[in-house]
Amino acid sequence: MMTYVAFALSLFVAAMGALGIVSPPKLLALVRRVLTPGGLYGVAALRLLLGVSLTLRAWAAIPLALGLYMAWAVLP
Repeated sequence: MMTYVAFALSLFVAAMGALGIVSPPKLLALVRRVLTPGGLYGVAALRLLLGVSLTLRAWAAIPLALGLYMAWAVLP
């Protein structure tokens, strides 16, 4: 399940990057719509969801010993 969420969110990020390359004014118009308190909370939630989904997907793909080492290195 998290694989699909991570893939969909990654496609969204890639599409926004492609839009910025192809048509910067359209990307700026989209960003101006988001520059409200509600829009910024939505973007923050999207970013949090992307981070959590990618982290959970990464934890599922690595061996246990490496995962324990990564937890030890990150948590302190």
